[in-house]
Amino acid sequence: MKNVLIALLALCALSSISGCAEKMYVAKGAEALVYPETHTYQFTVNNSQSQNGAVAINTQLTKIVAQAQQRDHQFRVTYLYSSTQGKRIAQQQIAQLHRQGVSASQYNAHYAAQPKTDLTVELRYFRVLTETCQPEVMGQPIQRRDCFVDTMRMKQVANPQRLIEK
Repeated sequence: MKNVLIALLALCALSSISGCAEKMYVAKGAEALVYPETHTYQFTVNNSQSQNGAVAINTQLTKIVAQAQQRDHQFRVTYLYSSTQGKRIAQQQIAQLHRQGVSASQYNAHYAAQPKTDLTVELRYFRVLTETCQPEVMGQPIQRRDCFVDTMRMKQVANPQRLIEK
């Protein structure tokens, strides 16, 4: 009888520790929109100051490509040149990308008679747009526990194109 009473007390103690929830929380997750973004830049080298113009274009292109690289490490860049100045700038940019360790499959350059400019640069990368989480209000039940954490996780993804289901 004493053993049964001890077992019953132990069972009561265990059941009081385990507790129950009113309802089960089902995480909905945050929504994110992943989309490709393409930018086209056209440059013309001034013939009277071709050396200074090429240096200015190189500096500007370096900044543009660095910004794209920060947004998506798997960016792609295409240089379309129609003159020798454009070809020289494209070769300098490709050499710089090569020194930075960018994969050769991410950039290319070729002659294009179509553009009226010396150099046309096409940049393509993926962007992630996440939803805005509403702040919690004191005294009201929590609406979305996972919104902030999920959106921060989405913003830290190195290769956004991998989020797209195929």
